[in-house]
Amino acid sequence: ARLASAKPVEAGPPSSWRAGRAEQASLEHQDWENVSWNYNSAPATGASSTVTRAAASSHKLSHGKFVALDEATEANRVTTVSRDLSMRIQRARMARGLKQSELAKMIFERTEVVNKYESGKAVPDNQVLGKLERALRAKLRGKIEK
Repeated sequence: ARLASAKPVEAGPPSSWRAGRAEQASLEHQDWENVSWNYNSAPATGASSTVTRAAASSHKLSHGKFVALDEATEANRVTTVSRDLSMRIQRARMARGLKQSELAKMIFERTEVVNKYESGKAVPDNQVLGKLERALRAKLRGKIEK
């Protein structure tokens, strides 16, 4: 009974962006202002700081390993472990009779880290290289005298 008394809905023009209306395609409705974050947990203090998006992302990465990548102006190839170093690591590990997983446990790293160093895909990290040198009791960095 309710459906019979309802008014029919009139069909209007299509609301898609293909309807030819230029104002639908404009970006004037976008908000291009700075983003604000409130770093205090209590909203009663009212202290908030305004930070641009670019400054916020560089602030996060400024304390990490990726500062050089963040500040780069163009895309460069990331320096990885040399083939010589990866072979030194692999030979020293095999001379000690260790598996990659056993070496990883000794230096408190994941097995993937040791695998990447031995395959030459890892980005050199002096902290990890120092752990490898101590665990393998071999000099991996610097000139090796033959």
